[in-house]
Amino acid sequence: MAITLLVSDLHINDFNDTLEDIQRIDGCDVTEKTFNFAIALREQRAFKGCRFGTKHSSYNDNSLWVYFPDEIFCRGEIGYRDVSLKNNTSTHKYFVSSHSIHNHKVAYYKTTAQQQKVSESLDRITVVAKSHLREYPVEKIWQHSSDELLRRLNTAGSESNTEKITTRDVLKNALGIGGCLVAELRTMVNNNYMFHDERLKQYVVDHLQAIDNHEKVSEQKITISLVAFYGDRLNGDTRRIVVYRGQSYYNAYRLTNLSQIETDFIKEEYTQDTLPDNLAAAVSSLAILENDAHIEGLGYRHSENLFYVIEHEAA
Repeated sequence: MAITLLVSDLHINDFNDTLEDIQRIDGCDVTEKTFNFAIALREQRAFKGCRFGTKHSSYNDNSLWVYFPDEIFCRGEIGYRDVSLKNNTSTHKYFVSSHSIHNHKVAYYKTTAQQQKVSESLDRITVVAKSHLREYPVEKIWQHSSDELLRRLNTAGSESNTEKITTRDVLKNALGIGGCLVAELRTMVNNNYMFHDERLKQYVVDHLQAIDNHEKVSEQKITISLVAFYGDRLNGDTRRIVVYRGQSYYNAYRLTNLSQIETDFIKEEYTQDTLPDNLAAAVSSLAILENDAHIEGLGYRHSENLFYVIEHEAA
């Protein structure tokens, strides 16, 4: 699993750094070695505009997350702490954790250490950080957040289209899609069978309609687009908008693994003025939601600057 953290999830203070408190950087209180690491990194030309934050408002933290204000995800984590992989030993070193690091010498189940490099030398670890703290690409953003979208698609399909199909356990299979009683009931309704109880007739009609609706939806094709805003979307100050758009249509409720369609997506870049109207309208509707919320049939708001938009095509 990649080392990821949304910039919006950081604990970021607005306090100004002071000479009296040299172990504070960007409002974060850190240990001296972590502070020195952050200063050394910021002195690098490519990181002069970087910022630092922490997960919690803890005092004398031993790590910092590195980010740029106009990016969605942090680039990684730096610091100085015990990096030993053994429970009975202690080895303190500088470390860098990043999505671009792949340390295959570490056992596969130690996923955090697999994406971490360490050193006793501040100069050496600064070079490592400069090389590996790269901007989080859209492709990895899709991998990072698509599991939740898939869960919501499947949940929506299950809840909205099978609510009336589920019946007493004893008749569940017979009355389900493809069940042996479905054809019989449909014949009865089509031949104007005289039901003795109107409530049963209405139940049967509703049940068959639910099956028809489910089959209709299951044949519907969709396009999923990930819309990522880089910059301050709320204030209209967006550096660029990246859309990861699907080229093919897929059945929403039959998807079992979104990785199967990742290779069929293309990357498009827009500005606030050139974003297609349909995507802009969908994002406007999703933007009023809280994070991690969705509107069935329209899309899903992952976070402040990340939206999934679903477009439907008639079967």
